Amino acid sequence: MNCEVVRKKLFDFLEGSVSNDLHEAIENHLNTCDSCRKIYEEEKELDELIKASLNTEHIEFKSSRSEIMKSIDKDRYSKSPWNKLRFHFKKYGKQYLASAACLIFFLAMSPLIRNEFNKADNLERASEDAKIEKRTLEPENIRSFDANTKNLSEEKGTLQKEKNESTVFFDKKVQFIREEVKDEKQIEFNTPWVESPNKKFKATIEGKGPYAVEEGIATVVIKEMDSNKIMRYSIIPDQKQLTPKYIQWLDDENLLLIIGFPYGTVTKGGNLYMLNMQSNNNYLVYETKDEKKEVTSLEKINRDGTLDLKLNLNVYEDEEFNKFHKETVTLENFRVIFDK
Repeated sequence: MNCEVVRKKLFDFLEGSVSNDLHEAIENHLNTCDSCRKIYEEEKELDELIKASLNTEHIEFKSSRSEIMKSIDKDRYSKSPWNKLRFHFKKYGKQYLASAACLIFFLAMSPLIRNEFNKADNLERASEDAKIEKRTLEPENIRSFDANTKNLSEEKGTLQKEKNESTVFFDKKVQFIREEVKDEKQIEFNTPWVESPNKKFKATIEGKGPYAVEEGIATVVIKEMDSNKIMRYSIIPDQKQLTPKYIQWLDDENLLLIIGFPYGTVTKGGNLYMLNMQSNNNYLVYETKDEKKEVTSLEKINRDGTLDLKLNLNVYEDEEFNKFHKETVTLENFRVIFDK
């Protein structure tokens, strides 16, 4: 449950018109989010003030904003379009004047700015032309002509680079801090251990129960089998509270994780990340870019020497995140190529 959904449903929550699951999810969010709890307390105080005021006017109050609006004499407080427009400009007149001044300044300076950009663009083009000309004249790039076949062939020394696009991206907002665990018995309320392909490591999610479905912020615990060294990985706190919800080894050096929101029974997944054992850096593999979509699990498919990642998604169809359908996304021929 994120802040946007909570604030959108806050009025319904105050009126008691949300489902039990959504009510519980919002309550849990308010217990952990100071900013949303502040807005909730202000709205609750406003409701109480309105209730007290309306009682003195002998108007029945049912703790519903729709009922309050019905009980207000709209003819008494209505404004004509002209009055509304005049009040709007009276209230925001200074902002409009400041915006107009900025626009006039920008229009006045735009020819000068455009000229400067044109100069910079011309210099850049000239530099690129010079580089192209230099590469053309280098011996290893000179093409030879085959008189027998009348075909052009590249010299043997010509450099040809394969275009490899990055598949994993360092996410500075979702990184881990590590601490050593002295005894494996200290690990509690965790999922079953998952071993890497060659049993170099094993990993578990600690703090969300055996199925990683309980509410709360969990950690990832990784044990190196040769040294028996155990490390606990905790997501560095940021503006958003996040937790690992699912793990699966990609290989002996990389652990795939699904990371999402820790509270509320509504969302069950998140985005797909990869934790690298060499650098201990966390990389984004797949982002849904839609709050109504979330990765819940994945499947590795080996096919003709290549690896596909089949991602299972929940796609929510309503604002309350109650109704959803399943979709799949396949990352074909997946290889780990780090961004630079």
